[in-house]
Amino acid sequence: MDITYIYHSSFAVENENYILIFDFYKIPWIKNNTFSMNEIIDKDKTIIIFISHGHSDHFSSEIFKWDNGIRKIYYVISDDIDISDKKSNYYSIKEGGNIKIEDINVKAFGSSDLGVSFLIKMDDNTNIFHAGDLNWWKWSGETNEDQEYATNLFKRIVNDIKISTEEDKEQIDIAFFPVDPRLEENKYLGAMYFIENFAPKYLFPMHFWDKFAITKDFSEYIKNTSTKGVTINKDIENLNWR
Repeated sequence: MDITYIYHSSFAVENENYILIFDFYKIPWIKNNTFSMNEIIDKDKTIIIFISHGHSDHFSSEIFKWDNGIRKIYYVISDDIDISDKKSNYYSIKEGGNIKIEDINVKAFGSSDLGVSFLIKMDDNTNIFHAGDLNWWKWSGETNEDQEYATNLFKRIVNDIKISTEEDKEQIDIAFFPVDPRLEENKYLGAMYFIENFAPKYLFPMHFWDKFAITKDFSEYIKNTSTKGVTINKDIENLNWR
């Protein structure tokens, strides 16, 4: 399985039969934020585009131009996004939703901000979690009440995911999860809580904007856990993650 970091919270995951693209919105150094799918993906594979929510750093309507009639392509779209010209290959999903696209199973869980998070079972039985904006958003300077609300909301959603994985006897193999430097001393809080509850085999930091050094620091921070952190060095990087 190949995994490519695109930018911010966007990744491409490719195995023998499928290519999954998560939360694409731009590549900073490409003029006008356009991007050719040919730079990353194989036309002969089924492509599934996931959009966790409508925030402008997770979604661009540019992605709908990738559906050129040549590729077999599907879109899994959080229901907070209003699509006026909905096509048969567009799947709207909300918290609690469960859909199957060919041999790929998708469950949607909540977010502690907007939209949903995704748990995906691949055709090779690899389980992938993409958090979207699910995180323990504990901002310094907020009131105790606001921090308590953020804590309870995040932990409730994590518990929902835990109940589901335990019922299905599933292990999360790969997690894409926010490690946002703007949270300052709380930047690792959500990811660490996720590791404590699920022990994913690999955790890919995201939502760090252009602060690449935080990915190396985080990998060092979790070195004594059973989860391997993945260091990311640049946009459009095919990651050496195993």
